[in-house]
Amino acid sequence: MAHIESFIIHGLAGRTTPVSRTLDRHVNVFWGLNGSGKTSLLKILHAALENDDSSLERVPFERAEVLIRTSGSNELVKRTYDVASRASAPMDFENMEGIEAINDVAWRQAVHQNAGAGWVTESLENSSYPRSNTKFQHAFLPISRVSQTRTPTGLNNWRTPVERQAIDDAAFDEIFAEQVRRRWQTYSNSALSSIREIQQQGLASILAVLFGGGSGIPEGGGEPIPAEQAFSVVRDFLSGQRIQLRVGRNEFIKRYDEERDLQRVVDNIQSVTDEVEVTLRPQAEFQAIIEELYSGNKQLVFTNRRLTARNALQVEIDGQPVPLQSLSSGEKQLLQLLLEILAAESSTVMIDEPELSMHVDWQQRLVASMVRVNPHCQMLLATHSPEVMADVSEAFVFEL
Repeated sequence: MAHIESFIIHGLAGRTTPVSRTLDRHVNVFWGLNGSGKTSLLKILHAALENDDSSLERVPFERAEVLIRTSGSNELVKRTYDVASRASAPMDFENMEGIEAINDVAWRQAVHQNAGAGWVTESLENSSYPRSNTKFQHAFLPISRVSQTRTPTGLNNWRTPVERQAIDDAAFDEIFAEQVRRRWQTYSNSALSSIREIQQQGLASILAVLFGGGSGIPEGGGEPIPAEQAFSVVRDFLSGQRIQLRVGRNEFIKRYDEERDLQRVVDNIQSVTDEVEVTLRPQAEFQAIIEELYSGNKQLVFTNRRLTARNALQVEIDGQPVPLQSLSSGEKQLLQLLLEILAAESSTVMIDEPELSMHVDWQQRLVASMVRVNPHCQMLLATHSPEVMADVSEAFVFEL
């Protein structure tokens, strides 16, 4: 995980003076008229995190310096790019003949070998900085919304201009639906992994109580949970594991009042339940916002497809699934944007013109909704919509 601390760009969109900003850890809005360089700025910052200069061929600038803070090791990394000293000549995507070139393995390999040739990486704080080819996890949603997102496996879902031109509306709808499915799968796998770890730690604490060796809840560490509540906690917890509590309410309460170890076990179960709830809170906020804003009694439903061992996301009306492709353009935009924010954890998400296809009421609520879904990620939004910025502090709005 990483986020951008600051940048300085020379010659952006023909400027004679450099553009430099120190960014907020969470909310950043770049505002300006058409042609002011908002899109170019996001492309440069995306390329710096991706360590890939293949998308910069037609971006108007001269030089860029980007400071990146890594989350795990808390290192400060500087990436520098000088257009004049690019090590390799740019590939001419526009003059490639025929769509057949897209599927040519050698062509793809040449693109990847050429990518990032101009970026220079150095550490500003210690000598253990990442290798020069390190790609930092982040998401970039251009106006086309063909997401260029770093996945946990290190695969980059990028498309060249030639590929994008070949996409018709129907194919784009399929790409949108597939991107939503993949992004949801990435998030749900991460969330399930965290929940399993919480449950395993809770189980270890419970076994320590039952067989000796201590517990996460110290002896005499406060009043026990009331007996009636304790019975509900244990019953609901076991039900979530598809296990039936075979002790009756009266017998449970009698034992609970007499046995301190049982009280400590319930304390541990309650702690596990609380931690799982915190882990799932972003998902609940995501679901609530979608259902608040979508019209026509639409509901966002998370299902577990046992046969494929996959968790699925779908929209329903009165229990009947609605194909993601049939959502309105505004509904698609909102779903994809919030899902990217949800899955970002503490990394950076860049969105060009997040207001696309959205009613002004949605635009006004958009930034607050994103923060509500994930207050830990860094958002870089490029817009010329006053509504998007309406409730954003002036300290986080940068005019270009």
